[in-house]
Amino acid sequence: MLFGHFHALIFLRRRYALAPTALVCMSKVLGVRLSKFVRLEHRLGGTSIVRIAVSACLLGENCKYSGGNNLCPKLVDALSGHEVIPVCPEVLGGLPIPRPPAEIVHGEVRTQAGASVDAAFRLGAKRALDHIEAAGGCDLAVLQPRSPSCGASEVYDGTFSGRLVPGSGVFVRLLRQHGLCVMQPDEFLTEFARLG
Repeated sequence: MLFGHFHALIFLRRRYALAPTALVCMSKVLGVRLSKFVRLEHRLGGTSIVRIAVSACLLGENCKYSGGNNLCPKLVDALSGHEVIPVCPEVLGGLPIPRPPAEIVHGEVRTQAGASVDAAFRLGAKRALDHIEAAGGCDLAVLQPRSPSCGASEVYDGTFSGRLVPGSGVFVRLLRQHGLCVMQPDEFLTEFARLG
């Protein structure tokens, strides 16, 4: 069963009673490129990939903290032929668009003003995992680098100075606890290019 972006939004709205303003409309890129995706096995690192969870901002959805997106056209092209599950844990946690930037400070997600948003980040991570499971699960997640939710190998150091440190975001840690593989877009694209 294809779990397209329209069905994903309906599911999220019903499951979590989110206000329509909490869920931004998918961009034309999603409408054109992703709504017709079908399950197609593709060899990637020896694993059969069927469904891929992807940070919605990488697909062009305006859900990042600034209100913009991190559209990665090469990634969208590489995802052709896969079933894609868009996710934004921060929006699912009830945070608005736009919202104050946040970083992990001594293990807790806080805004630059010092307000804790840790509970929202953890709730959003749980809801995003629920969303993936409701879509039938995924074989891989391709997530936005450096994010306190989705950073896979490094995150900002909590000083709001732009300095990066080794670490992973709240959502990434939850996915890994459930045995899921997480990649950054450049890692996925490198594998995709290598396998042709």
